[in-house]
Amino acid sequence: MTAQNEKFERRHAGWSARGRGAAVPAALAALALVTACDAGQGEETSVPVESSIPLPASTPDASPGMIAGDLAGPVVIEEYADFQCPFCARHHEENHEAIDALIGGGGIRYEYYELAGPAHPQALDATVAARCAGDQGAYAEARHALYSRQEEWSGSLGADTLLRAMVAPLVADPAALDACLDSQRVTVGQILNRNLRRALAEGARSTPTTIVRFGEASQLLPGVVPAETVAAMVEALRSGADDGGDSASAGSVRLEPGT
Repeated sequence: MTAQNEKFERRHAGWSARGRGAAVPAALAALALVTACDAGQGEETSVPVESSIPLPASTPDASPGMIAGDLAGPVVIEEYADFQCPFCARHHEENHEAIDALIGGGGIRYEYYELAGPAHPQALDATVAARCAGDQGAYAEARHALYSRQEEWSGSLGADTLLRAMVAPLVADPAALDACLDSQRVTVGQILNRNLRRALAEGARSTPTTIVRFGEASQLLPGVVPAETVAAMVEALRSGADDGGDSASAGSVRLEPGT
């Protein structure tokens, strides 16, 4: 491992909000991914990819791409998303400003975890771009650029070049960005595997998924969830209410363990 890789790994790997779980071998990282599409009438079409993974008994090590808000806040909002997922782009477009305002009100810690399923092979390169920009303090800006311009790079044969061009204007040291982009693909892939295991252990089965926590209470909100709903759930948990329910939304991409 080079000195640069070691530094990147220390900065991005192995963080868990509630302690570390047992390691899971990388060979078990494959999942069955079901792509769910909103047909306009509340219907879904599914295309399964066969594979399997045993669910971990405890929350595994993971590494959020971004942590914001009150780092010691009693409320934690976790978001699990995939840069190539169209529903995640829609969720970001519709809700990120209101979520930012909610977090800015105080008492809330926000954690953003990237995922990358087999149906979205370019999500890995997008995550590398965001994290390398994040090394220069521009993760949030890179995340916004990747989602707002998703149609430009998603599915493109030259996605790596397009992604590089999108994040380059956001950083002060383009040479350091290039070096990071050229060297951190394997490291980020390992981080994505850990994030995926954590998402499954926490009950997430689709992207995007938002989890709101207060003490021992939590609520899982799958799909494109209005910021007003997230804010209402924060208040409900703070007041001790629990509305229950964790069914999958049509506005999501499902992550299902294979059988």
